[in-house]
Amino acid sequence: MTSTSREIAVDLSERLSRLEAILTIQGAPFVQCLRPGLTHEDTSAELRAAGVPPVPELLASFAWHDGAIVRSAPEMLYGWTFLPLEHASIMYRRMLESWESDVPAMPYWLKTWFPFAHNDTPSYIVVDIGGDPERVHPVFVSTDYEDLEDPDWPWPDAPSMSEFVSHFILTLESGSLYWDYETYKWEGNGVPPPSVPNVRYL
Repeated sequence: MTSTSREIAVDLSERLSRLEAILTIQGAPFVQCLRPGLTHEDTSAELRAAGVPPVPELLASFAWHDGAIVRSAPEMLYGWTFLPLEHASIMYRRMLESWESDVPAMPYWLKTWFPFAHNDTPSYIVVDIGGDPERVHPVFVSTDYEDLEDPDWPWPDAPSMSEFVSHFILTLESGSLYWDYETYKWEGNGVPPPSVPNVRYL
């Protein structure tokens, strides 16, 4: 790993730790659903077996936590959960196999998209591995167009995972969304989160 790669990985690791600290302070059940992290060696081996380059931001993400296992809606990160690497790899392979068929399962799904998170719409957060060899580009993929057409809640188009995580952090710190002990669900103040530098909002 080059010095630049290490800096990118450290930066993302610090932001992910900050995100987890905020969730812990708020008492969000999602924290208890996070799986132990993986070594870079194990993540690299799994990614390479799936035909995915071991991009530093992916190594840092799965070293933080190997996704999460949630069993109910309140346990999710306001509707989202991170995929364990094994599950993400299986889905990635199946999407590639689907591309080889006459009728792909999701024709709009690009071959360079590696799944990272999902909700119950189902919509996905994927990372585009076809560009920068040091970073990944998070992309929101929705099967529910209402998710994309909400003018009061713009979706971040971030050039890297670090800036994408910063959006989550500002969302929680600003009170745009927060975990409420009394209602046992995610609540919000109705105000979109502050913008993150270098991030476009769709």
